[in-house]
Amino acid sequence: MGRMGLLACVIVSVSTACTEPDLDHEGGPDEPAEIVVSAVEGARLCAGTQTWVDDELRRVRAETGLLPVARLPVTLGAGAVEERCTVPDDPETVVGCTLGEGGATAVISTPEALSHELVHALRRHQELRTRTMFEEGFAEAIDGSDAYPRYVELEPGELPEARWPEALVQQSKAEFRSVQSYRVAVHFVDHLRRVHGAEAVAAFMRGGIDGTAAEAETRFERHFGTSLEAEAQAWRASGAQGFGRGDPCAGGVVAIESGVTVELVVRVDCDDPETMGLEGAAEAAWIRRCVSLGAGRRAVQMGMGAGPGLGAVRWEAVPQTCAEGSSELDAAPKVVEAGDAGTLEFAACTWAVTFESTADGPQELSLTLGPG
Repeated sequence: MGRMGLLACVIVSVSTACTEPDLDHEGGPDEPAEIVVSAVEGARLCAGTQTWVDDELRRVRAETGLLPVARLPVTLGAGAVEERCTVPDDPETVVGCTLGEGGATAVISTPEALSHELVHALRRHQELRTRTMFEEGFAEAIDGSDAYPRYVELEPGELPEARWPEALVQQSKAEFRSVQSYRVAVHFVDHLRRVHGAEAVAAFMRGGIDGTAAEAETRFERHFGTSLEAEAQAWRASGAQGFGRGDPCAGGVVAIESGVTVELVVRVDCDDPETMGLEGAAEAAWIRRCVSLGAGRRAVQMGMGAGPGLGAVRWEAVPQTCAEGSSELDAAPKVVEAGDAGTLEFAACTWAVTFESTADGPQELSLTLGPG
């Protein structure tokens, strides 16, 4: 699972096939080692993803304050994750992993988890280590973008003591692995960033190697001027919180009135700067649109443009946009596959609508939405 200070001219190399990086490169004093991003074998990065990757590499380096000390290879694609990343107890939840340490560090990830895994990778390059709660919370707090937004709600005051930060800091990586633990970690690190500043948190993460919980707690108190227990108590007293990063509808929202029939048509072309994801090897290329809908039943039908099993439209309600009292079921994510026709109940929300194709080559995808 899964994701400021140093400024330098950093080389970023993005290639469209899974190839071995050129280890003979010699950078000058202002050219630290490259982060080389490749697609899984048989696929290529779409144009929008190439631009997004460049932006994310710069952002993650800035927010961690870390640069790679050797070539850092990154392979993107669900197929690579399935092949090389393993979590025996829950393999279905794995979306990326960081392998090795120092100059042997490598990232295998889906695009959605890239920023999170880059945080781990840059830290492993420097052979920096602290407790799992801080490692995962820091990576999660930096993760999230307009392309792959994140939003996590939490009520700290309702947590059992076993999920308090002062308990989680004691846990090994194997003990820590649960969805709720990740939620607590990201919210607590976000609290630290808001109270003490993002650079102070990044400096704490760069500031030492902690082999035990006691070492981490001692360094925490020395760095932040308060104990972990006291900071955790203040966090729990702060009430319900929502952590979010990225706006899926940064490109705008179209209002669709009830009682009218509209057809949404997009062309998913991997060479188009708007298209995200990967093409080939059963990976998905996609384009997102955002619409606002009133509550009610709608008739939906997706055309066969991509062919059976090769296209889908995914609906996700944008957090904090649904009308008060909306049904959780009506606001839940929905999927319409190529050739599907039927009716769906929608909550009154802003919806991020993602048109997805796993076909090779450009595809025109259409979705008809009308009264139900």
